[in-house]
Amino acid sequence: MNVKEEIRIEGSDWGHMKVAKGEHIRITAIEGPQVADLWAFAQDDTNIFLSAKHTRSTLEKLMPAVGDALYSNRREAMLTVVEDTSPGTHDMLMSACDPRRYEILGHEGYHKSCAENLCRAMDDIGATAHELPSPFNTFQLAF
Repeated sequence: MNVKEEIRIEGSDWGHMKVAKGEHIRITAIEGPQVADLWAFAQDDTNIFLSAKHTRSTLEKLMPAVGDALYSNRREAMLTVVEDTSPGTHDMLMSACDPRRYEILGHEGYHKSCAENLCRAMDDIGATAHELPSPFNTFQLAF
């Protein structure tokens, strides 16, 4: 696989990249078990986004496998899983963590969250997420 760009995202941090049709991305967990929430938006319209619920209902299964497409909220294929060497499973059920979730769990003090990370990434590129979609949680171990 030809790697055009590589970014390293530390645990509880965020990053972003533009991916054109036909290009590949590889997500690698370098250190320990760490869930990586993945979102995708159409470059010209952030109202079109990778949708966990539309992917589940289109595939008629909970977890995508190699060869499966990940679908947008318009039921158009956005990404395809072409390889998976991870030892665990990936999740399309859990919403992104957010400050309220940590509060409910009894966490004291500030804790970074995936929902806030998405907002920061969108701000960084001058875009707006009109809706906070549920992510594709890579490396999320089964419950």
